[in-house]
Amino acid sequence: MSTIMIYLACGIVALMLLDKIPGLKHLIKPVIDSLSFIFTTFFGSLGAWMLWFVKMIGTTHYILVLHMAKNRDSLDPTEMIERTNKRGGVDSEE
Repeated sequence: MSTIMIYLACGIVALMLLDKIPGLKHLIKPVIDSLSFIFTTFFGSLGAWMLWFVKMIGTTHYILVLHMAKNRDSLDPTEMIERTNKRGGVDSEE
């Protein structure tokens, strides 16, 4: 993760240096504008991302509690079928 951050910092510094060169300024300006647009769009909707994250965590914990509250037969009906077959004289092993 730190390597990615270093590469990102180097890229930002390189864009800043290229922006200072007079001939490249008109080529670098759209790149900087698009990167700043992506940055503001992502962090502008940060509240929505946080709401989605809280909802996802809440839903997964709710499903976990439901699965812990159910008995084993309702989650895996094959064991109930095997027990019924063994009690009825039918051996599922053969």
